[in-house]
Amino acid sequence: MDQPSNSPRTASRFDSETRSTPRAESRGNVEGPLVSFVILTFNRVEQVCRAIRSALTQRYANREIIVVNNDAPSEAAEVLRQRFPDIKVVVTGENLGSAGGRDRGIAAAAGDYLIFLDDDCVLAEDDAAASVVAQFEGDPLCGAIAFRIYDPLTQDRTYDLSGLQGSHAVGETVRFCSGGFAARRQALERTGGFFEPYFMEHVDTDLSLRLLNDGWRIIIRGDISVYHPSRQAHGSRNLRREVYLHVRNSIWLALRLLPVTRWFTLLLPTLLRTFLLAFRLGGLRLFACALLDGFRRTRRCVAERRPISRKVLRRARRLGIRIWM
Repeated sequence: MDQPSNSPRTASRFDSETRSTPRAESRGNVEGPLVSFVILTFNRVEQVCRAIRSALTQRYANREIIVVNNDAPSEAAEVLRQRFPDIKVVVTGENLGSAGGRDRGIAAAAGDYLIFLDDDCVLAEDDAAASVVAQFEGDPLCGAIAFRIYDPLTQDRTYDLSGLQGSHAVGETVRFCSGGFAARRQALERTGGFFEPYFMEHVDTDLSLRLLNDGWRIIIRGDISVYHPSRQAHGSRNLRREVYLHVRNSIWLALRLLPVTRWFTLLLPTLLRTFLLAFRLGGLRLFACALLDGFRRTRRCVAERRPISRKVLRRARRLGIRIWM
């Protein structure tokens, strides 16, 4: 396995002067590296409180918890500070999407290892953080860890992008879901973190491929579980996300990372499927706007272009995992 790239890191925005000072909590054994929990929310107090409690009940004591409230200052942030005075609440000032919000959490975090959760996700095991540390400490090429994500009521695994078969298996993968995963800070800094213009949709695929292209491995840990409600539990469909963001970001992802030879085999089927969905649900105007906005950014995407290697594509084929949704 190749060593990760030794090129200078590109994520200077993570070298924030406001980054937390590493500190250990007073309970339990505080030995070991600091783990930063980064939990993203959008003024959903009761949901994020459950995510916070699942971090607080971890048996690994040397940790910090950072909640990023992805909105302007609001009553929600004050409620969280009152209920959990030992956590750090970051208020972004506006909705930066899942990519920008998580990058603000990375900048505020002090840990060498970071565990990311959405506000509607809950860690199922109280030894998850300890397992994350053991994986990273024992595998210096591991840049990220994918968790097993599912709805315990329906057993739905829509958000599990790893392709892992077997509930508690451990193996190599090429993708993770950003709603529940862990990452090594060094890997995030060298690859530049999340691509914020996406806002949401494809943010995890983009970062996964860049990590692999930089020489890191992504490990799926089926023994680290995250409870996440299925898409059906969210109610009505979000056409802006399913049509506009999916099409626009698919174009950007292809221009930024895909070999030209794979544009037609991966991008065109995605555009066709989304067109049919838009036609059926009355979202053709969104589809047209997504095409226009996607190709409008062609020059910048090409300037930033760093296509993934054939080695990454071969790895995905060997593991039987699709790199494209």
